[in-house]
Amino acid sequence: AGDKTLLLSELPGMNLVDCLQQQEQLGKPIWSVWEKLVQWMTAFHKETGLSMTDVNLRNFIYDETENMLYGLDFEECEVCDMLISAAGVAAFIRTYAPENTPLKQEISQYVLIYFLIFVLFGNP
Repeated sequence: AGDKTLLLSELPGMNLVDCLQQQEQLGKPIWSVWEKLVQWMTAFHKETGLSMTDVNLRNFIYDETENMLYGLDFEECEVCDMLISAAGVAAFIRTYAPENTPLKQEISQYVLIYFLIFVLFGNP
């Protein structure tokens, strides 16, 4: 029988919900976090042909010191237009408590525009 061991290690950084809450407390967005998310999701789509249909921000870890984003938990992916993932990201950003704040509206709009730039022109 083969080895049935799953090795887990802790990733540095914080999940994107915590990043979002931190940005709410600061009162300003950190654009590099959201750019990394769009870059990660478009690279995932390009590599696999899949889009994430349930984009829970807790499934992404951002390491500020390395400016790296890690994606986890891909249980809800399917072949569909990447803009469905973009809409999901925007919706998730706005619905975390406190809901639909001006900062979250600004971040979600930025994410949608950044997704569109990637879809239309590739890497900006």
